[in-house]
Amino acid sequence: MGTKLQPSNGTQNPNGDCVGTQMGEIPTKNNMISTLILEPQNGQAIPANQAFTVTTKTIGLNAGFFSDPATQYYTLSQSLGGNGLINGHSHVTIQPLNGNTVPDPLTFAFFKGLNDKADGSGNLAVQVTNGLPPGQYRICTMVASASHQPPLMPIAQRGSQDDCIRITVTGGNNNNNQGKGNNNNQGKGNNNNQGKGNNNNQGKGNNNNQGKGQNNNNQGKGQNNNNQGKGQNNNNQGKGQNNNNQGKGQNNNNQPQNNNNQGKQVQGNQAKHEKVTDFDHSDN
Repeated sequence: MGTKLQPSNGTQNPNGDCVGTQMGEIPTKNNMISTLILEPQNGQAIPANQAFTVTTKTIGLNAGFFSDPATQYYTLSQSLGGNGLINGHSHVTIQPLNGNTVPDPLTFAFFKGLNDKADGSGNLAVQVTNGLPPGQYRICTMVASASHQPPLMPIAQRGSQDDCIRITVTGGNNNNNQGKGNNNNQGKGNNNNQGKGNNNNQGKGNNNNQGKGQNNNNQGKGQNNNNQGKGQNNNNQGKGQNNNNQGKGQNNNNQPQNNNNQGKQVQGNQAKHEKVTDFDHSDN
């Protein structure tokens, strides 16, 4: 075969080369590979910078077979096991998406080879340890034969051996967001609203805060001085009491929710937003 490319030497050559390895053994049409991503689900929303697991299920593959990607890349012909299935392995790759722009193959947020044997049901799993930054992503499988070449199938008209899904990674809440439980946010329970048991506040227990149940030094439903609602006044002991009251909806240093909001959806974006570092740029 005439070619200007240098012969392959078993390494991964980014500049291209010519592989002379024979294709090898091909399965029957009843033993072809097919894959489904079980989790996450397509279209699922995942919190930013939090670990999650990608689980896949593959049929038609004897998983756990792989040659050394540093010295035997594309050097071995495809082989079948005694059950007639292709010997190989799989991968998971995650890429950021930008509308209808086709993603660059060289740009990925996560890559990992699934080199282990599958369980009895053909399932393989990998954890994205550091999670992902906010955005839209595509998760795909890449099934390969043992020497990392794409699996060779007996017929052209067939379903894909791989699966892809899309997910949305959502960021943590911060100031000026519109949602529940944020400082200066726009949501339920605003100052001067009309509702149950608030001092000059007639929504659910907020003073200058516009998320559920947060006000200055008041941290629960229906809290503040001189409340006007269900059973609230000085020294009352029931629902919605204020100063030194013991019940639901107390004010003055009451907890759980305070002005500094130390929990979920915190002021100043103190949710998890670490840079993703769990990249695996090798085939493994």
